[in-house]
Amino acid sequence: MDCRETCAKLEDFFHDRLPADELEPFMEHIQSCPACEEELKVYISIDVGLEQLDDDSSGVYDPEGAYQDCMANAGNRIDWYLAWKSFLYAMTTIAFWFAALALVLQVKTGIF
Repeated sequence: MDCRETCAKLEDFFHDRLPADELEPFMEHIQSCPACEEELKVYISIDVGLEQLDDDSSGVYDPEGAYQDCMANAGNRIDWYLAWKSFLYAMTTIAFWFAALALVLQVKTGIF
C-alpha cells in the first residue's frame, strides 16, 4: 500500500469501516511511514476536537490518547481477523478430510 492509498483510507480506518483484509497492510504502512502516521494523527486530532465541540464537553483534549486507542483497536481487529481466518482454514481442512474419508469408505464398501 502506498501513501496515496493510505491517506484515502484514513477516515474509514478511524471510524472502523476499513475492511479487515485491508487493515493489516494499512497498519504496516502507517507504522513504517512517518508522513502517513503524522497525517493520521492530524486527522484524529481534528476529529477529536470537533467531536468535543459538538458534545459541548469540557473533557481533556487528548488526541495522542485517541491515536493510541485507535491503533490498539486496529491491532485487536487484526488479531480477531487472523484468528477467524485460521478457524475457517481448520474447519475447511477438517471438512475435506471427512469428505475424503466418506469417499474412501463408500469405495471400500462397494457403494460407489
